[in-house]
Amino acid sequence: MTSVLLVDPFSDEREMYRYCLDAAGFAVHPFSDSQLACKAAVHLAPDVIVARLHQLQPPDGIELTRRCRKCNATNRIPIVILTTSIKRDDRRAAKSAGCDSYLLLPCLPDLIVAEVRRLTSIRLNVTPQTMSSLEWAAVRRHGSR
Repeated sequence: MTSVLLVDPFSDEREMYRYCLDAAGFAVHPFSDSQLACKAAVHLAPDVIVARLHQLQPPDGIELTRRCRKCNATNRIPIVILTTSIKRDDRRAAKSAGCDSYLLLPCLPDLIVAEVRRLTSIRLNVTPQTMSSLEWAAVRRHGSR
């Protein structure tokens, strides 16, 4: 089963994304604390990390991405950054830190599910035909890469 490490300090959003990812068949490991999530990523070895850019306490999503990229155990795990920020500097910083995808909030949980599927299909060399047409269209429309 594909696993997702979900890092969001806001319980309502975290629970909503957890529920949708779980309903889509993913094993979800939710964290409110990015520091703990960083350490857990090494032990859990998730297939994808989904983290909010702005955290209530350090590290933020960019620093979490940097730390994961420096660690041999986590440096190949795809990372999705979720943010409400439309600043180009934030997007550039996330990309230069090594995130694989950058999604603007608010977005429907289905888009996050589609993005996780897209990133895991790249790792597993699966074609877009395995996604529903709605999921694939959502990913292409939002141009997350």
